[in-house]
Amino acid sequence: MNHENELDDPFIARYADRIDDETEVLWRADFARAQDYYERGYDEDAALLPEARAIDALWSTDPEVGPQWNELTEIHDAWIQAPEAMKRAHEVFMPGGLQPPDMNDTRWSSHMQAREMTGHGAWPGFEPTHSMSSNERHEPMTETTDRNDMADEVTTESDTEQLMRSDFTHWASIGDGRDPEDYDPADDLDRDEYASTWNNHGDDNWFDAWSTLSEAYSRYQLDGVEAADARRAELGDTLHPVEARSWDQARDLTVNGIARDDLGLVTTQYTDRLTYEQADEIRAAQPTTADRARQLQAERAADDQATWFEFDSAAAYRHNIDGHLSSDASRNCPANPVPEFSGVAERTSALAASSGNALADVLARQTERDGMER
Repeated sequence: MNHENELDDPFIARYADRIDDETEVLWRADFARAQDYYERGYDEDAALLPEARAIDALWSTDPEVGPQWNELTEIHDAWIQAPEAMKRAHEVFMPGGLQPPDMNDTRWSSHMQAREMTGHGAWPGFEPTHSMSSNERHEPMTETTDRNDMADEVTTESDTEQLMRSDFTHWASIGDGRDPEDYDPADDLDRDEYASTWNNHGDDNWFDAWSTLSEAYSRYQLDGVEAADARRAELGDTLHPVEARSWDQARDLTVNGIARDDLGLVTTQYTDRLTYEQADEIRAAQPTTADRARQLQAERAADDQATWFEFDSAAAYRHNIDGHLSSDASRNCPANPVPEFSGVAERTSALAASSGNALADVLARQTERDGMER
């Protein structure tokens, strides 16, 4: 497989200014490329799957790069299968993405790359206004900047939030201004199409955000502006920035109406900032309830792999966490079983929940990692 280290390759360009070593730039670019091929291969073009597997095979078997490639793979999978555990660990051990003093550059870069690729936060120092790949477009709601921090309100919203506001505006425009006696049953189907992304969203936060926006709009439509303003005043500072923007949008659509161009197409500040192509790309990146079900199934499978050793009263020897025989009865009694962690996600979850010097613990685990798993 030939590699051309040219900056017009978007995958290479992403890491060329982050990594000094040229070989590391190439394999990190190829890792992102392979994940992109896997995603598109399963959803769009199956011909991409052999290419993804070829890239994976090339680097995973490389004598020099293989261990680092496999480590990045494991961390990336852990962010997908156990995101809450990984998020807690990141906040404890690498707050703000700061590199721990005893963590080498390659391992820290792998943590940052995996976290960024799975949509849980940008690589520190490289926070783009718009993500360059579809799997980075699904930004966590907790990443939303407070609306008072920037003069340009658009920059405070993630791509996901912009899509939601555009969809809601289209939803609200259906039948807008029409005489109630001229009800068209097709309107319900059209509304369902715009609402389906959010009613079936795999992230409960975005389902709740859509519900909040719908409720605020209903209050302004049914109760009137004065009563709705009073209700918003009651909520005051309890509103999350996303919720506050939803109340603003609901009021704007009610008071100012929904404008249309000469062709009858909706044209508002909420719809015009996204092209149809951008909206389709962002929508395709949203997880569904079906995706969430598959994720939960994967997490349960991962938990099942973290097996507990059974106590055998007829044998004094047990396997310890490294897979070697041990006669330490205090470690192997039913009241004090020894867990076996099959991967980064399980070990990270345990470390994040433990007391004492957690940072020292995780660094020690990372130092021992090659001997434990390779």
